[in-house]
Amino acid sequence: MQKILRRMFFTLVVLWLASSCFAMVTISDKGTWPDTWPQELERYRDQAKSFGIGTGSQEDMHQIAFQSSKDFEQAWPYILKLKSKGAPITLELTSATYAYGVAPITAGVRIFCPARITPSGIPPWVNDIQQTSETLPEYVMQKNNQWVPWDGTWEKGFRYRARTEIELVVDGEIVNLNRISLPPDTPIIDNRFNGKSRRVERLASDKGSGSPTSLLVNEASKMQAAYMTTGRFPGTSKSSDEIIPERYWPDSIHALKPIRVYMHLSNIVVVQREGNGVEEGKYIPLLISSSLPGPGSDGFTLTQSEVGDGSMDFKRALKEVSK
Repeated sequence: MQKILRRMFFTLVVLWLASSCFAMVTISDKGTWPDTWPQELERYRDQAKSFGIGTGSQEDMHQIAFQSSKDFEQAWPYILKLKSKGAPITLELTSATYAYGVAPITAGVRIFCPARITPSGIPPWVNDIQQTSETLPEYVMQKNNQWVPWDGTWEKGFRYRARTEIELVVDGEIVNLNRISLPPDTPIIDNRFNGKSRRVERLASDKGSGSPTSLLVNEASKMQAAYMTTGRFPGTSKSSDEIIPERYWPDSIHALKPIRVYMHLSNIVVVQREGNGVEEGKYIPLLISSSLPGPGSDGFTLTQSEVGDGSMDFKRALKEVSK
């Protein structure tokens, strides 16, 4: 009897979902997130926008723009509570726009969460998925009267967001990664420096909105942390670039055969070549930094690396470098 009732409930939910998919996309000029979210977020509803996605993907997205670092940092611990276990945090530049023609925000968060498709607000796939895994996949699909992880194809119907993820729009002032905590063991997808932006409708061949932090970036971060424990905080001003001694270089940095390694805006610069008044090599953006030099700033010119290790290629006019 329980099995029959379960199948009936599943069928009703699927039919309800199928009928609702034609709503396409709805946009609200205020936050319409559930009342069950932390009460500390209520004050931000009027400065938020909410999106109900009913296309090939079934999900909700709530975007909150912040005008001050104080407001953001007060809200951040409560926003963080919404993230599903094992879900990543994605970092985006202020120029990254959300799909469906919405103008970019200067600083803030986007919260991607399951669509409210049942009266209770509890997604019907939770029990099916968590019987086999402690964490939920990003999307699920229906198969043989059960919910299973989405297989990346669109031929079998819709996909439904299964977990809640957070996207941070980082400007370096209002949203400054140096002033907030990111949970340990949380995957970080950094799209700020790879020319990609998030889209709701990703092609099946698209593996996601970015790549997890690479080994090179991780080891560069550890090198920076080890050097900072010496008591000499790395120089981050335009006129002072702190050289990191070779004894702190990890294997991944040694493999680049540096002439020297130094800090810039809390990032790592690996000089591999120099001559004719120019130095060249790898510029490694770190999560602790909220900044990159703009075109020509401090003599830098950055280009996207083809290696895919999280670094950028750089050239820098030596006359701009303070020795």
